[in-house]
Formats: sequence, structure tokens, C-alpha cells
Amino acid sequence: MRAFGFTCRFVVPGEGNRVEHSELSLGTGVVMISSPKAETHHVSPKSLNGISQALSVFVADPDAHYAVAIAASAKLVRPLQTEEYGARGYMVLDTEGHLWYFGNYRPGEYWQDK
Repeated sequence: MRAFGFTCRFVVPGEGNRVEHSELSLGTGVVMISSPKAETHHVSPKSLNGISQALSVFVADPDAHYAVAIAASAKLVRPLQTEEYGARGYMVLDTEGHLWYFGNYRPGEYWQDK
């Protein structure tokens, strides 16, 4: 997650380098992440035949964020671009296969102006 600029706030380690629970922050946002857990039906996207979710994270400077992620060998899904509605961002996969959108889009802002 360092490739995406997150700061690790809390980790509960498990056996065999598992992460039972973690809390990562980026700006004022917090994301909780853990390793797959069969007992709670939490699976890695790598075990699926597609992606079942995507996370959208606001970053003030998408160009700088993109440069750091690419330098850290993030798996690029969609390159940095300016969207038709004016937001700028890009999409990458993390090591478990989760899809992330990092950009300066603020949900609802575009639609409220219409």
C-alpha cells in the first residue's frame, strides 16, 4: 500500500505473514484491509473470475500520486487521464487484485451542479 501513499496506522498480524486486520490512512480517509478469510467468506479478487468492487480515493494531485504508484510498479489498469466531467485520475490493481481509482473526483460534486 506504500505505492499508493497510505500510512499504516494499525496491524493485527497472523500466522504466515497474514494480516488479520489493518487500518491504513490517506489524508483524512481510513481503509480497513485484511487477508482473505474462508470462515467469513472474504476472498481475494485473484480467486474470482472478475472484479466485484472498486474503491475511489480522492487525491489532490493525481499526477504526483500516479508518478509514485507507477515508480513502485503498481499494476496499471487505466492510465492517468482527464475524464469528460473534468476529474483527473487513474486505475490500478493492488497485490490482491482489488481495483482502485485515485483521482481528484469528489462524489456528487459534478452531479449537484447539473
